Amino acid sequence: MQTKNRWQSPLRWALIILLTTLLVSCSRVRLAYGFLDNWLRWQTANYVTLDSQQQQQLTRLTKEFQRWHQAHELNDYAHLLDATVTTFAGETISTEDLTAAFSEIGQLWQRTEARLIPIAEAILATLSQEQIDQIVTQLQKESGDFQEEYVALSSDEIPRKRAEETLENLESVLGKLTPAQVDTVEQWARGQASLAVLTLQQQRIWQYQFEQALRTDLSEHDNLRRAARLIFAQPEYLSREHERLTTNNRQAWREMIVTIHGSLTEAQKKRLLGRLAGYASDFRYLAGRAEQASAISRIETTAPKTPLARAAAE
Repeated sequence: MQTKNRWQSPLRWALIILLTTLLVSCSRVRLAYGFLDNWLRWQTANYVTLDSQQQQQLTRLTKEFQRWHQAHELNDYAHLLDATVTTFAGETISTEDLTAAFSEIGQLWQRTEARLIPIAEAILATLSQEQIDQIVTQLQKESGDFQEEYVALSSDEIPRKRAEETLENLESVLGKLTPAQVDTVEQWARGQASLAVLTLQQQRIWQYQFEQALRTDLSEHDNLRRAARLIFAQPEYLSREHERLTTNNRQAWREMIVTIHGSLTEAQKKRLLGRLAGYASDFRYLAGRAEQASAISRIETTAPKTPLARAAAE
């Protein structure tokens, strides 16, 4: 729930959710990761209907992205999880430990983003005016959905919803929480500043900027690059007060997690560490598969052709 206090552009937010899910919650990482390229295409389809040629291009680009990600990023995911297991195996953790972990996740994301921007550019460059209108309409709908789901809530409903979502996330990782842990989460939720109105304003500013970028001449490289970067942009704070409230909310979230960690039962801790170690193993397995595929490809490329192969090629 913490991250939603600062709005992300739709695709950036969706991708961070996906990568975080792969890191902390998917029980079958090897299976889920195989659908990464499909997932990227499904996300695109939520905003625009592509023609067959565009779909073929996006399929090729997302498959290339997944091959790169599997070969170059997953070992680093495994190293991060190893470090997290070591940290969480201790009797206590600190808010600084969590800050360092999020910083490393941010670095992983930056490398991913750098690979995704050219894909966005390639697709944006092919969009028709009708497709651009479709994207704008969908973004406006999402803005209305956010207003209905969060801004329209009463002062009592906001912390209740925040607590429910956080409890659900924690129990998916730790198993059933103790009454004291539930109370910790509910107290944290009541103490959080509500940023829904500011978040909606931030969202609408980004939407306006993105729409204006889409309606420029995208055959100009600078215009195309700006539109693509906005897809992944992290909007600026609306004011110093907005920044202060967001910073305070994030710190309170870290303090809540530290408290929860200190109260873990033996069974909860075993479950948490076991799952994290299992994810690390899965990422190493997937990275190894990518290395094997790359090695086979190099051998096939450099090996001299047999007479039969040469005859087939001719």
